[in-house]
Amino acid sequence: DLTRSVPVDFELGESDIDNIELRMLPPENVKGQVEFDDEMAKPKPPRQPTGQQQTAPNAPAAQRPQGAMPVRRIMLRDPNNMRQMKIADVTEGGSFTLEKVMPGKYVVVMDGFPGFVKSVRIGQTSEDGPALDLRYGAGGAVLSVTLSSAYATIGGVVRDDKGPGAGARVVVRDTNNRNSTAGSMSAAD
Repeated sequence: DLTRSVPVDFELGESDIDNIELRMLPPENVKGQVEFDDEMAKPKPPRQPTGQQQTAPNAPAAQRPQGAMPVRRIMLRDPNNMRQMKIADVTEGGSFTLEKVMPGKYVVVMDGFPGFVKSVRIGQTSEDGPALDLRYGAGGAVLSVTLSSAYATIGGVVRDDKGPGAGARVVVRDTNNRNSTAGSMSAAD
C-alpha cells in the first residue's frame, strides 16, 4: 500500500529549517455515522413504485432498481485538489465506510440529503462545519457527521455612491467549499 506523509505547516524565512519530522501514514478505512440535528434534515423514505420488487435498503447502488431508493453518499474532498476525493454510499441506517483514506484535510460533502453539514466529529475531536482534519489519520475512531436543515437567510441592499443599485446580482462564496450560491436580483426602492 501507498503511504503519505502527514502535511506539516512551517514558515520559510531567511534561515535553515531543522528538525522537521514527516510521519508516514498508510491509508485507512474510516467508518462513520450520519446524525441529524432536526427532523427536516432527515431524508424522506423512498416511495416504492407499484408492482416493483422490494430491494434490501443496504444493497449497493448498482444493485438497486432504478427509482427504488435515492442514492445517498458522503464525499471527502481535498480542498487543494478538487479531483482528489473519496466517496461512499450511506446506508438507510446512516452508516458508511470510506475506504483507503489518505491523511490530510478534507471537506465533507453529503449528496441525497435535504440538510447541510453542521458539524463533524472524529473520536472526541469536533468541528463546526464541514472541515475534517485527518492529517494524523482516524486511528480507528468513528466519524460522525451531523446534518441540519436550519439554513440561514442573508438580506441586504446593494449600494454604490449614487444609492441602491437596481438589478445587481449577489453571489455568496463559501471559502471552505469553494461553492457559490447565486442570490436573487436586488431592486431599488
